[in-house]
This record gives sequence, C-alpha cells and structure tokens, in this order.
Amino acid sequence: LSVGTPGIPGGAIASFAAVDTAKSEIIAAGFKVGNIYYEESDEYPKNTITSQQYKSGEELEEGTAIDIVVSKGSSSESEEGGETTPSEG
Repeated sequence: LSVGTPGIPGGAIASFAAVDTAKSEIIAAGFKVGNIYYEESDEYPKNTITSQQYKSGEELEEGTAIDIVVSKGSSSESEEGGETTPSEG
C-alpha cells in the first residue's frame, strides 16, 4: 500500500480539521495509527496534522503503524491546557 492519505503532509498539509478524521483515514487506507505527538505551532492551527512519519507515496506493508504530529496551536493557546506528548494511537 502507498502512504498518501489526503490531508496528511506530503499530500495536502493541514486539511484535516480534526485528529479523529486523520485517524479514520489512516485506518481506512489499511494502516494503523502509531504514536500521536503534539507540538506547539504558530504556523498550523490547533488539532491540525503537521507531519507524518512517512513521505506521501512511500510504499508500506498493510497494517504499518504511522506516527503523526498534531499542532497544539500557538504557545499562547497551549498554555490554556491541552494534550500531553506523546500519546498512543
């Protein structure tokens, strides 16, 4: 199978509004959700996928776990509380 789920970087960065949507798309493509890391970002809105473990189009075995990085928003947003880093998928 090939990585390239729409909205996961390498494809169209930041098109997922919700992490749950990205998880569903990874699973639907035949992969597993690996670790989910949360990082502050002034560039990407909160809960936006900012990167993934593999490049888009890379051939992987079915069932491969894919780690993703999710924006916690800017440092001012994350001071209000949020997810810890990392979390299991």
